[in-house]
Amino acid sequence: MLTSQNFPRIVTKQSIVVVHNGKQNTVKSDHANYEKLLAAFREERWDDVPGLLSTTSAVEVLSNGALKVVDGQVYLRNDDGGEFTVSSSLNDNIVLHIEQGLDLKPLVRFAQNLQMNSSSRSVQQLFDWIQNTNLTITDDGCFIAYKGIKSDFKDSHSSEFDNSPGTVVSMPRNQVDDDPSRTCSHGLHVASFDYASTFAQITVSVKVNPADVVAVPTDYNRTKMRVCKYEVLEVIERPITVPVYHTPVQPSSCCSCGEDCEDSDEDWV
Repeated sequence: MLTSQNFPRIVTKQSIVVVHNGKQNTVKSDHANYEKLLAAFREERWDDVPGLLSTTSAVEVLSNGALKVVDGQVYLRNDDGGEFTVSSSLNDNIVLHIEQGLDLKPLVRFAQNLQMNSSSRSVQQLFDWIQNTNLTITDDGCFIAYKGIKSDFKDSHSSEFDNSPGTVVSMPRNQVDDDPSRTCSHGLHVASFDYASTFAQITVSVKVNPADVVAVPTDYNRTKMRVCKYEVLEVIERPITVPVYHTPVQPSSCCSCGEDCEDSDEDWV
């Protein structure tokens, strides 16, 4: 059990210097953990102190043991004690959230949901796509995307899928094309707001679990993907911007497939 004696320290208005396990740690007053560290000292929560001294330790503390960092690599722990690596972009973003003192739980839940995806390509590519399209990750680890539909709330291609708010739209996963090199193909499509709203009579926001993403097209300029399930949230006139749990990256507005993609945000059956 840790006590005050485990943390020889000097506290000033400019910084906190703490020696732990033979290593000197300096936390400056402008660091997100400065006030948290002061509170831990005042409240004698000594077990919390190591996690506030370094980014790698803080990952484990703030994620309740679901994540750990070894030599800069983030590992996800599942309920069975197994460990999995996350993609490089998600890895960097988790570390960025720790350094800036941001809420880590949505990213942890996102990583856990994503790990349930049976496609290794989707696991590695999804977070890059989310950053590229500037989408929002929800508190329960899903993400908000958009869909352009007809005025009667039917899909633009087959008119078979009802996209009324509150509806859960799904199809068998094995009926969705999982080849990311085919940017226009069969499946349920979701997209960025800019892409979905350019040709739609109505634009709706949809909630997607990372586990239900089937293909992330390699042509990022398309700014859409194929999924096997989503929940329709509401009719929307502008993109959702908060809460945003990633570093925004503005996508390119052009399409490099050489085709007229004006009406390609469709559900193919």
